[in-house]
Amino acid sequence: MPKTNASLPREEKLARILDCAEELFRTRGYKSTTMAAVARAAGVAPNAIYWYLPSKDHLLVAILERWRVGMWDRLQHDWPATGIRGILSEIVNADRNIRPLKDAAHQRAPLSPVVADYHQRSHDGQRDVLSGLLAPICSSKEEAELLADAIDLSVEGTLSHEALGRPTEKIVELVALRLIGADPRL
Repeated sequence: MPKTNASLPREEKLARILDCAEELFRTRGYKSTTMAAVARAAGVAPNAIYWYLPSKDHLLVAILERWRVGMWDRLQHDWPATGIRGILSEIVNADRNIRPLKDAAHQRAPLSPVVADYHQRSHDGQRDVLSGLLAPICSSKEEAELLADAIDLSVEGTLSHEALGRPTEKIVELVALRLIGADPRL
């Protein structure tokens, strides 16, 4: 068990808690990981973890939010150089890496208002980013949003059913390229 370190700044402790929780959620699963186990791994007192995050659902959302913001910032920056194929590849790979946590969020959303709110904000944010990137080839904002939703659902659905043994990236790329008509600007 790591030693507790009361002298660490709050942001560093929170980052450590999130890092440890993410690792435990990945290896043990969300359901099997307790807040006490996260506190032990992060080197904070069991009750102190609640000063940072009021519940395990808040902890899950904080991890997913940190991941989502980082991914979308990176994708928006890389868009001009990589085009739609590069973006889709990044989305699929990033989503695959965080899949166990996203699966937990899907299971918790009907039961937890904080997770349900994150889930909706996540899809709304993804739609905003993708529709902004797709706007140059669409005739309206609504068309760009619908196209973004179709791509988002394609990625989620394909990754949720990876066990089918099909090439996930190729499926998502094919669907997206068919939807956008393989526009050369993308």
